[in-house]
Amino acid sequence: MNSEPSARSLALKSQLQDFMDEHIYPAEAAFNEHMSTTDNVWAPPPLLTELKAKARAAGL
Repeated sequence: MNSEPSARSLALKSQLQDFMDEHIYPAEAAFNEHMSTTDNVWAPPPLLTELKAKARAAGL
């Protein structure tokens, strides 16, 4: 039985890590600030909508 990840899964992992490093981790402070100052914590912050669009555009 082959327990090694496929080339495709390794490429996706690398792409995801790059996306996290470039977009998600730097946005954590802004996200936390928004969540601590908003009246409605259940409404998605605009930043989240932007990040989702960037992730889709990157094929994630």
